[in-house]
Amino acid sequence: MGVESALVTGAGGFIGPHLVRELSQHGFQVTAATRSSGDVTDPEAMRRLVAGAAPTHVFHLAGVRDAHLDELLRVNVHGTANLLEAVAEEAPAAHVVVVGSAAGYGEATHEPVGEDQPLRPVTDYGVAKAAQELAATAAAARRGTDVTRIRLFNLVGPGEPTSFVVSAIAGRIVAIQSGSARPPLRTGDLETRRDFVDVRDAVRALRLAATRGERGAVYNVCSEVATRIGTVVEKLLALADLDVAVESVPEPAALNVRGYAGSSERLRAVTGWEPQRSLDDSLAEVFAARCAAAVSP
Repeated sequence: MGVESALVTGAGGFIGPHLVRELSQHGFQVTAATRSSGDVTDPEAMRRLVAGAAPTHVFHLAGVRDAHLDELLRVNVHGTANLLEAVAEEAPAAHVVVVGSAAGYGEATHEPVGEDQPLRPVTDYGVAKAAQELAATAAAARRGTDVTRIRLFNLVGPGEPTSFVVSAIAGRIVAIQSGSARPPLRTGDLETRRDFVDVRDAVRALRLAATRGERGAVYNVCSEVATRIGTVVEKLLALADLDVAVESVPEPAALNVRGYAGSSERLRAVTGWEPQRSLDDSLAEVFAARCAAAVSP
């Protein structure tokens, strides 16, 4: 068997560096593609990228999260279609992992939420990620491409963007602790729940899904525990040894998915994957990173 080679799109984002490291440590030759390597909305750029990488596996992370719906669809959906067409033409034997989001589920009718839960997104991002999945499924059927779809739940860990909920709350706490902001600590709906999984556990799941997963399958990547945002706030305040008032400012109900635990049973059964890092450890690392950033020159 030859050396496995992986093309990772969106390698410059939050997940990308962790995935590149995970794959490299397990024997893959990795082409780490960022926006400078080629715009996913440019079909010819994607063909050149895939042809140059000659991958046995493709991990599609590239996309946008905070944008208007038209831009979300242009990049996340059309970009995915362009990449899959390029794979079909230039690396037809490659196994493609399209990384989606549990945001596609919207609100759940029961929990834990398994992959058979209907996709009923309520946010523009969720709409775009659900549409991305449909586009990937259609392209795979039309072109015979080997595609696995992943639905990531809420990621946490080193390198987390400051816009993500844990990093955002930690940053506000550090600002109060340093005196650059005053109490109360303002946050969203404390009763909202999220299923958090460490980004390093998530990238291990991506690798295992690509190498052990079933052709055409869809897998949740989650911890199977839904944690209140209020509990996250309490844990972060404890790390800061800070006792301040907390003011909850919920988003409009139409935009605030109340949250649920996911089920990773399907992934575990096929690959043996289990999360290895606790939420407490992940929170401590994110908090330490925000503290370090606050004192950096």
